[in-house]
Amino acid sequence: HVAQLIWVVSDLDRVVDYWQRLGIHDIHHDGVVRFPNLTYRGKPDPASVKQVTAKVGELEIKWIQPLHGGKFWRDDLRKHGDGIRVLGYKARSPQEFDDQIKYFSSKGVSVVVQNTWQGSTGRGRIAYLDTAAEGGGNTLALIDDPDIQSRATDATGTGNAYPVTKINHFAWVVNDVRKVDTYYTGLGFKPFSSIDHNVSLDRFYRGQPGTFEMWLGWDRTGDTPFEWVQQITNPDVYVEYGKKHGEGFHHLGVNVTDMDEAIQLM
Repeated sequence: HVAQLIWVVSDLDRVVDYWQRLGIHDIHHDGVVRFPNLTYRGKPDPASVKQVTAKVGELEIKWIQPLHGGKFWRDDLRKHGDGIRVLGYKARSPQEFDDQIKYFSSKGVSVVVQNTWQGSTGRGRIAYLDTAAEGGGNTLALIDDPDIQSRATDATGTGNAYPVTKINHFAWVVNDVRKVDTYYTGLGFKPFSSIDHNVSLDRFYRGQPGTFEMWLGWDRTGDTPFEWVQQITNPDVYVEYGKKHGEGFHHLGVNVTDMDEAIQLM
C-alpha cells in the first residue's frame, strides 16, 4: 500500500489551485514547514518549504515547494521539473523501519534523504532510498510516522469531488521496462505480473490520429496497480514527457462510471 506521495513543484499556489478546481478539496495548507533535522547523503541539509497536504482516499499527497536547503528537492526540480518524485510506504513499527533500512543497505541501496521530527504521538522518521537511477525515476521512501493514521481518519468534512475520490492506478515512463523489472526483482520485489506488447490502433495525440506501440510492464502485487510504459513509436504523451522530464512518474488513474461524461466534467 502506497501511503504517501511527495510532489515537488515550483509554484505551490498555482498547482494546488488547479487540483482544487479538478475536485481535490480535502486539503490542508501547512504554510512554511522547516526541517531542521534533514540530511542529504548523511550530511546536514536543513530546509524550509511551502507545503500543502491533501487526502485522496487512503493516499496522502504532500505538495512541496522548496524555499531554502533541501538539496534533493531543489536538484530534482531543476533537472526534471514539477512532478511526483517519491512513493512512500509506512512501516508497521519503528523496528520494521530499522530492519528495512538494513535490508535495502544489504542490497546496495543507500539512504539519500532522512528526516526526524517530534509528532503529536511520538517521533516520526522518513528515509528516501537511492532507487531513482535504476528504478525508472522512482524514489522509494520508508515512513515511520505515528501520526499518519490519525491524519488518515481525521477528515476535514469537505471530501473530494468525483472522480478524484480514489487513486487506483500509478504509471511511469521508463527507457527500458525489462531493466526496471530486473532491478526491483533484485531488491526482493515480485517480478512484474506481465510485460505486454501493446499496439493501439485507434488513438489520438494532440488531436491527430496515429498508431502507438509500446511495452507495458504491470506490477499488481499491491492494492493499486503499477504501470511502467516504454514507448516504441512516437509522437505521443509518453515521448513528450520523456523528452521534457526524463524517466519518472507520468500519471495517476481514477475509475469513472461514464468516460464521455467524465471528460466533459474535466
